[in-house]
Amino acid sequence: MARATYDTRQMNIFISPGLKFLLEGFFTILFSVSLMIYISPKLTLILVFALPFYIITIYDFNKKLQPISKAQVEQNSRLNEFLQESVTGIRIIRSFVKEDEEINYFDIQADKLREINTQRGILSTKYYPILITILVIAFSFLWGSFEVTKGRISLSQLVSFVMLAMTLNSPTWQLGWASTQFQIGMAAAKRIYNMKTRQEYVPEAIIPIEWLETKGEIVFENVSFSYNGNNTNEKTLDRIDLHVPAGSTIAIIGSPGSGKSTLIKLIMRFYDPTEGRITIDGIDLREMSLSSLRKNIGAIEQDIFLFSKTIRENIAYGKPQASQEEIEHAAKLAQAHDFIMSFEEGYDTIVGERGVKLSGGQKQRIAIARALLGNPKILIFDDASSAIDAETEREIQIAIANVLKERTTFIITHRLATIKNADQIIILKKGKLVAHGTHIELIQSSIDYRRLFERFSELPPLKTGVKE
Repeated sequence: MARATYDTRQMNIFISPGLKFLLEGFFTILFSVSLMIYISPKLTLILVFALPFYIITIYDFNKKLQPISKAQVEQNSRLNEFLQESVTGIRIIRSFVKEDEEINYFDIQADKLREINTQRGILSTKYYPILITILVIAFSFLWGSFEVTKGRISLSQLVSFVMLAMTLNSPTWQLGWASTQFQIGMAAAKRIYNMKTRQEYVPEAIIPIEWLETKGEIVFENVSFSYNGNNTNEKTLDRIDLHVPAGSTIAIIGSPGSGKSTLIKLIMRFYDPTEGRITIDGIDLREMSLSSLRKNIGAIEQDIFLFSKTIRENIAYGKPQASQEEIEHAAKLAQAHDFIMSFEEGYDTIVGERGVKLSGGQKQRIAIARALLGNPKILIFDDASSAIDAETEREIQIAIANVLKERTTFIITHRLATIKNADQIIILKKGKLVAHGTHIELIQSSIDYRRLFERFSELPPLKTGVKE
């Protein structure tokens, strides 16, 4: 956010009025010095002798200013980051009674920025080229007076020369200000450039393949993944081999940190596998067009994000040209139509920032409608029913039963009714795929799976050879 606001503003200030001051100062000096040479080349020698001091002091000023300008931009970024985080997490701060600590921390960071700005101000007061200009004017007057007494120049020429020398004060100050702003602008420009040129996590293929014959068959071939790159000691997923037939429903279960959400992120290609590969309908995801991949995937994540727009706009976000009938059909499938119509403005109701005006269950049903409207070939439910009551979830399951036909569906959930109805269940444990199969198969063969059910029902005995 700081790069998008503060840094771009600092670059803009250098461009205008910074460049304007720079050009004005340069041409004013050029014009004044040319007239001074015309009036008295001898007196102008004072400027020639002063020029090395100008160059040295300006170079020294810029050298000292550069690290301060960089520190100012970075500290301002930290302060903006803290402010944004504090506003977003205000409920957590208040629930833990941490207001005073957060305010104290803000004061500390603000004091650091104030100290940096003070250092820059002190340095700016030591901009010696202005002092050199004053000395040039003084020496010009003294030497010129001597020249007048000797009859070498007239009094009017001396007055004109001194007046021209005095005009150098303003452009000298302008060059100093422009130099200061140039350093800040360059520090900001470097930060923006680094962000724009940063390597993408998932670069588009040189010649991307369009996913045209969308069936939805997915194959994991010895897939491993680590958020630390090729660090094999910290694998989030470890050698996953999995075949998902087109149109099947896959339930993914496992303890927190087992790699469930990471597996889904790899399918959506938010990351690429560290080892192995993933194919959809025989196409390696790294060779497939990102747009054609993601347009055919409908994802409902656990942390629902809604835009501060109308319900209609949120549902139609992926398909803005959708008709009202299509929007309402998707909402009915997600069991959202009734509560939407209970609002005074119906589908034109503004949901507020991040959907603050809606309950958790309402937000999730809006997200489900948004995903269904795009008619995706692959559906992903990342614990999407966590904020929906059991009755509503049952209604949603019935409503979208036909929608799931001929679609490959991944469901991350701990609701047993949902798990039992899946075509295939996979169990992840510490990044490894420890078991997969149907509900009946896993009940008899997997200890990890049985532990999910043993609290709720009496189970058939384990197969011979399976250890408790």
